Amino acid sequence: MIQGPTIELTPLISRRRIVASAAWMLEDWPHRFVDIAKQAHISSAHMLATKEVQPYWMSEIVERDLTLKYRNRLTNTDVENAMHHLQSKNTPITKSAVRKLFDVTENKVINTYLNQRRQASEEELVKVIAMFEQALSTSSQKNPGEILFFATTSFS
Repeated sequence: MIQGPTIELTPLISRRRIVASAAWMLEDWPHRFVDIAKQAHISSAHMLATKEVQPYWMSEIVERDLTLKYRNRLTNTDVENAMHHLQSKNTPITKSAVRKLFDVTENKVINTYLNQRRQASEEELVKVIAMFEQALSTSSQKNPGEILFFATTSFS
């Protein structure tokens, strides 16, 4: 059961603000409610304490729109195809971008692909080594920090 002050025990001026806010939110139900909840990072888990007194129409929206989405049916092929799609659109391949494509907040398969840094290809490694060698050969001071800065800012 809900604990804490009820609306009847709230001072009149506060009640007026609460009722006016509720009326405003209900004018564009459920869009305003969902938008505000998402902006405040409120999920269905935050609303569990009041679930037993929520009207059905509210519970339905909370479950549908505020439940964190864990999609466990994604396959390796799904994630690989999503990564190829992002690459074809010249979009950075990030965990967030892949999650957005599938409309999920968390997924184990996505995490296996994007939880760690991407390994450099042999070609990229050779290029980086060549840049370090060039930086070493042209550096007058042979300062490792200066060489590292030069090599990393030259890498594209």
